Amino acid sequence: MVDTVLYIPERVLGEAELDEVPCYAITAQGITHAPLAEQLAALAGTAVKLVLSVANVTLTEVALTRKQARHMDSVLPYLLEENLLEPAETLWFSYQRAAKGTQHYPVAVCGREALAALYNHFQAAGCHLTAVHVDALLIDHMAPAVVHHHSSVLLLHSNTQAIQVPEAQLYAVANALGMELDALPTHELDETLLQHMADNTAGAMNLLHGELPPMNRSAQQRWWTEWQPLVSFAAVVLLVMLGLVFVQTQRYNKAAQTAHQEAVALYQSLFPQAARPQLLQREFENQLRRLQHSGHEESAFISLMSPVAQALSQQQFDKLTPLRFQFNERESRLSFDLTAPEFSHIENLRETLQAQGMAVDVGNSRNASDGVTARLTVGRAST
Repeated sequence: MVDTVLYIPERVLGEAELDEVPCYAITAQGITHAPLAEQLAALAGTAVKLVLSVANVTLTEVALTRKQARHMDSVLPYLLEENLLEPAETLWFSYQRAAKGTQHYPVAVCGREALAALYNHFQAAGCHLTAVHVDALLIDHMAPAVVHHHSSVLLLHSNTQAIQVPEAQLYAVANALGMELDALPTHELDETLLQHMADNTAGAMNLLHGELPPMNRSAQQRWWTEWQPLVSFAAVVLLVMLGLVFVQTQRYNKAAQTAHQEAVALYQSLFPQAARPQLLQREFENQLRRLQHSGHEESAFISLMSPVAQALSQQQFDKLTPLRFQFNERESRLSFDLTAPEFSHIENLRETLQAQGMAVDVGNSRNASDGVTARLTVGRAST
């Protein structure tokens, strides 16, 4: 895949009117020349490499051992502080690995705020800036040489020394640098040279790093950008559903715990001599099994509970409300509390049970606002 490269041959960092700056776009379809705003509009949504003129940066190099170079980011501003006109904290430092067999590291320095403004301009236009290079470093193998472009000239002195000057000042600058123009090869900024720059961007010094990272635009990232709103909405819905399930589960657990406590209370009221059950269902089954196979034709509990239940189910006792049953296994007696509108209803129940051969005692009774509450104790009548 051919990278899309934008080349701005004039000074652009720090300029206020970026949209009108002319630039070249080198793509797989060819090379076009148009203002920056027009180029960015055509390349919106794509990854772009930017090549800046050396007029925007200061090129130099530092000689460091490999051990010293490990701390390059920290020491570089202090190494160049005496050679720079502006405070180090206002500048942006970039460097490249030293050539094989040397300890000389190429360095490019530019304005921090100006580069950040250009970075944000590309981001606002929807272009994903993956790299920023310097033209002189892309054709440094041609040095020493002269490259003409309209009324400006790129003067390559060495692989780390280059300057862009107006054509009228070319001879004065060349003499100051000790360069003989007549002996230097001269080139024009044509399509061949532009394509050569674009081809050399791979592996070249990248001014984007640290706080201004490359805007990578892989297929996965494009997919994420397109689907991010839907994925975020689905995630919110999932979280809400999980929250509702959690709350509902907590309610079910609380209800189950309450039901278990009520079942334990019922078990202990029916079998007061038994210990607190550990496995409630099994304890119930054991107790009922023991009652059903107690050695009698009919267990004491069932022989007492059956006539009481039959009596309470009769229509004439529909106003009676049983509250609690308690069976005394040792004495074979069944006790239960009742509420009734009047005491006469309780007396009628006692007489009905006695007529069925039961011994019935009416224990404590008390009047309440909604009627009468009394305790009945039922046993087998002695013969």
